[in-house]
Amino acid sequence: MRRLLILSLLMLSALPFVSAALDPAQYLYEGESASAISTVDFTIASSTSAYKLVSISGAPAFLLKDGEPIRDAAAAQAALKEYYSKTAYLSATELSELKTKVASFNASRNFMTNYGPAESTCKQNIGLGLRPCNSLASCTQLASIVCSLFGTGGGCDVSILASYTYDYSKNVKDLDDRINSATSALNTMTFETASEKLETIELSLNGAKDAASKIKTSKLRFPAPGDTCMDCIGVCPTMKFDIASIDAAISAAGTYKRRVEPLKNLGQTAASLVAAEDERLTYKLNTALYAIYSAKFDAIKNTSGNVSEEAELAALTVADEQFAAMLVDLREAKAKIDTGLALRNFTSMNESLSIYQSAAAQLNEALLNNFTAPYMELEDAQDTANDKLLAASWGIDKNDAARLEGFVALATRKSDIDRSFDPPMTAGQYNEFGAAYLSLAVDTEKFMASGNNAQKTVLGLGTSIGQKSVDGAMAITATMTPVNFKTRQRIAPYIPPVVLFLTDLSLLSMALIVFVGGMIYFRGVFAHKIVLGAWVLGLVAFAGFLLIGTVAFYYGILGQSSNMASFTEFFSQVQSSPSGSVISDISAATAEGVVAMDSCSSQIEGQLLPMGKSVRRFEINGGTCRFLNVTNETNVTVEVPANDCLGMIADEPVFYLSYSETSLVPQFSVVVQKQATIVGNAEYHERCDIANVLG
Repeated sequence: MRRLLILSLLMLSALPFVSAALDPAQYLYEGESASAISTVDFTIASSTSAYKLVSISGAPAFLLKDGEPIRDAAAAQAALKEYYSKTAYLSATELSELKTKVASFNASRNFMTNYGPAESTCKQNIGLGLRPCNSLASCTQLASIVCSLFGTGGGCDVSILASYTYDYSKNVKDLDDRINSATSALNTMTFETASEKLETIELSLNGAKDAASKIKTSKLRFPAPGDTCMDCIGVCPTMKFDIASIDAAISAAGTYKRRVEPLKNLGQTAASLVAAEDERLTYKLNTALYAIYSAKFDAIKNTSGNVSEEAELAALTVADEQFAAMLVDLREAKAKIDTGLALRNFTSMNESLSIYQSAAAQLNEALLNNFTAPYMELEDAQDTANDKLLAASWGIDKNDAARLEGFVALATRKSDIDRSFDPPMTAGQYNEFGAAYLSLAVDTEKFMASGNNAQKTVLGLGTSIGQKSVDGAMAITATMTPVNFKTRQRIAPYIPPVVLFLTDLSLLSMALIVFVGGMIYFRGVFAHKIVLGAWVLGLVAFAGFLLIGTVAFYYGILGQSSNMASFTEFFSQVQSSPSGSVISDISAATAEGVVAMDSCSSQIEGQLLPMGKSVRRFEINGGTCRFLNVTNETNVTVEVPANDCLGMIADEPVFYLSYSETSLVPQFSVVVQKQATIVGNAEYHERCDIANVLG
């Protein structure tokens, strides 16, 4: 009831003519302007009220009585009848002038010639004055009489005269009929028949003019000066019709016919006018209601946010009957509202708005209560499993059949889970799949941890020795001068062999002390040359074995491990470092490759920043290095020679991106430099596996 009261008040406020005179300017359609409005004031004899006919762009739009629209078709017809009787129906003067023009044209048929009135003289000369003829046979009989009476010397040809007389007789009769029809219509015209009579007058006068044109060119005529006719027989004067009068009458009849068009069916004219009023009044009301309802709909949508889009996306992931039913209600209500607004049909608008608001609120509540949480958790578990498998793939030795078989088993297991994953599913199903992915991730971690075979154990030992020795040296160096990435690259290769040399020197020194001490303590025993020789040979052998072992360890183990590390070892450096850098070497990259590498660089930065790392990004192109996320005070990107970039990087983990049409497995190092080297094509960099694994 309260809604009905509010709607009624809105409708009353949208109809200003209830309490004041209607203002036509408030009822214009879109695209119309006030300049198109025209009005005519009039009164009718039976009323003291003031009437006004309002036209817009020349078409009647409102019929007002004392400022208010006449909404009854019968009342409108009565008012219009009196209005059009004064404005559209022919006045006595107009009717008299039209009759005069017709009479003037008709009288010109008998303009005076030297032989008498033109048409009468012609009829007399060809015998039509004596007896009429209306067929070729009767005209032949008449021609025979004329030739016998007036023809001399055989110069009268009956057949020719008969033919010409017959044509002339037909045209004269046609002219008579047309003039009689027009005259009769003029004499019998009334208000109700004006449109029909004027149509008859216009058609009759056009026919009369055509008949006059044929009479004027009759072969009976005697050619006037300037008129050449070789086969005319010269028995009738050439006609001089008052064409100006008949043209004026035709034009006037056409003008009056258009003017009295509303009188043709005054009832329909009145009904059309009332319908036009209703349309404009309804348009005004609907325009007001459209503004109200569209604003209310917008307010509901603003309150509920993007619930429609979010709910649609949620329905694609989570299967829930109650949620689906609410979404159906939302869709249907929205469709009805959109259609109602488009068609300006507000019959069930309040109900549809109420349903939409209720459904939106329920869906919002469901979304706020983590309705899609199981799916999101599943996605996280899936991403974790993917990242673990990807990291594991980087450490697989394709020549190690056992390890390769183990990795394939894990990958196959993931494929089996992926094939069974088919959203939308229930929360319980998502939990099951999430547990399966997390279990796979755990098993993959165990697989990675179990990969320390003999070779990897030795290489890991080399990496550990090399890293600790270089890190220790860098720490000592840092007390004297700042250490950066370039400094580490330059110094680090020499530190492991120096450490090995010092270690060997210490061991040899200890061996020499033992050798000399033994000789002194057991000097009696060493008095024998054979014992002494064996002792010296043992010392030389120890020194030789130590030297060979050191060289083998350096070149076989330490040398390799200086440039090789696992992702886990590199990621450990990333986690312990407060900062990191990303270098994109686009020197050989295609245009697509440049875009992809920049995207990957941004993704890496996006993963490091949430870890609390400060990040700088560089782009090397030939001999130039550009800072991607650093600008100077004039907001211009900083550029330096390429060789200077490394000097700008601290002793920190570096992600080095390079372009190649052949994508390679990422390489990691933590000794000479803390670096991840990523080489690949545009598609590979666009995928940016390294960023995914970091996250």
